[in-house]
Amino acid sequence: MTKYSNMTNWWQNLPTAYDSICGKAKFRVIPEDFIVDEELSFTPDGEGENVFLRIEKRGLNTEQVAKQLARFANVKFMDVGYAGLKDKNAVTRQWFSIRVPGKTEFDWQKLNDEQISVLEISRNRKKLRRGVIKQNRFEITVREFDGDFANIKDIAQLISERGVPNYFGDQRFGNDCGNIEKAMHIFNGEYKPKTKAERGIVLSSARSYLFNEILSRRVQQKNWNKLLSGDVAIFDDNNSIFAVEDLDDLTLLRLESMDIHPAAALFGSGEFKTSGAPFQVESSVVEENPKLALGCKNNNMKLERRAMRLRIIDLVVEQASAGVVRFSFALKTGAYATVVLREIVKI
Repeated sequence: MTKYSNMTNWWQNLPTAYDSICGKAKFRVIPEDFIVDEELSFTPDGEGENVFLRIEKRGLNTEQVAKQLARFANVKFMDVGYAGLKDKNAVTRQWFSIRVPGKTEFDWQKLNDEQISVLEISRNRKKLRRGVIKQNRFEITVREFDGDFANIKDIAQLISERGVPNYFGDQRFGNDCGNIEKAMHIFNGEYKPKTKAERGIVLSSARSYLFNEILSRRVQQKNWNKLLSGDVAIFDDNNSIFAVEDLDDLTLLRLESMDIHPAAALFGSGEFKTSGAPFQVESSVVEENPKLALGCKNNNMKLERRAMRLRIIDLVVEQASAGVVRFSFALKTGAYATVVLREIVKI
């Protein structure tokens, strides 16, 4: 047993920024209640040995589809590429690449069934790599909403203007947030992951937990969306960072326009670069979780930074019918739609 053994309600209890929950509702009653459409940061060039398929899937995770594609084309799993992982209990549209050298052609439409639909086919010279996503567009439906829809419209306007805390979503941490304790077992030499992929997921959960703990303290201090002297700022468009020494007019203007955000640590080996009050917050999380922080450092992770504030793109809210509310918006890659919903409605 560790302090991370009973984490069932940890994520749900992370503080919200606006204290403005408008009611409660049921979430993900059917897969169509959570629709994700991936937009790549480039357009396939139409040539090359890598076939690009834009696929709509339901009831399958990304890796399951990738394995099906490898079997269908009779290639190795490593010859299949995708830019990001998408949920299983959802309707998601994303791109895959399959390396098929020479002039090999397949009837890709034969893949179509109740769970997979091939929407587009192209080619590209290079394999699809992880992370090359411009944004993900979401359409989310909640049902049996018990609350005031007018209040939802108000808070939606507020978070469109100000953003929300950029927590890692609960799916990052596994069932009942069990990946955090599993990471501790790895660090203690008590558990060996079955695959490289499992190891990566579990270790990422550890530093995602530490990030959420830092952010939750800044939310409680009501400065998660403010730059303090000693902070590290991150640019919204390219994730480059700089240490904040002077809060000059240009820096404050960039913060107000959401061109930059305060950034918290993703633990690993490297220099913190924060100082003063921001450094004290990060240090306190290390002091309370020393083995977890040290484990991230000793397992080939580099210290990085992630924005504490999430910009929401094109948020639209509509009442589809009595008790049914639909949200549509886009988020940059690496962000979680559930952190938007949790500021509006209890799900």
